[in-house]
Amino acid sequence: MEKRIISVLIGLAGACNNGAATKNTDPLLIKALAFEPASDCDPEIERLIEEIRAEKNIVSPGCAVCASPCGNTSDYDLSRLDGAPEEIRCIKEEILAELHRISKEVEELYDKDIELLYKALSYVSYDLEKEPLESLLNELKKIKGA
Repeated sequence: MEKRIISVLIGLAGACNNGAATKNTDPLLIKALAFEPASDCDPEIERLIEEIRAEKNIVSPGCAVCASPCGNTSDYDLSRLDGAPEEIRCIKEEILAELHRISKEVEELYDKDIELLYKALSYVSYDLEKEPLESLLNELKKIKGA
């Protein structure tokens, strides 16, 4: 998965924790998680990033102009993931791989599944221990494709 897209999706997940998602938010999330760029220079990457940021600003408009940003809706610094202990990093990378699989293979996602996708993006950004990450990964693996 394209790391820059994951970075902004984590910001969108944070925005959804602060505000109500629109009718466009969930389809955009699925589209972005399923996206496979043709190359590192694929112009669609930047278009998708801008689309996600625009949606984030619709979901949580005050955050874009906040004088004291809390960071909840900021793009995630993926160097934090790269710098995580190997065991934690590997589980988080597995979580991201599951998100990609789900978005590509599962034809119908229920509300509880969508909520789990947002939760998973948030968990990738949190400093968590192994157990809650493994539990989340197991929940994601239960979402089966057609």
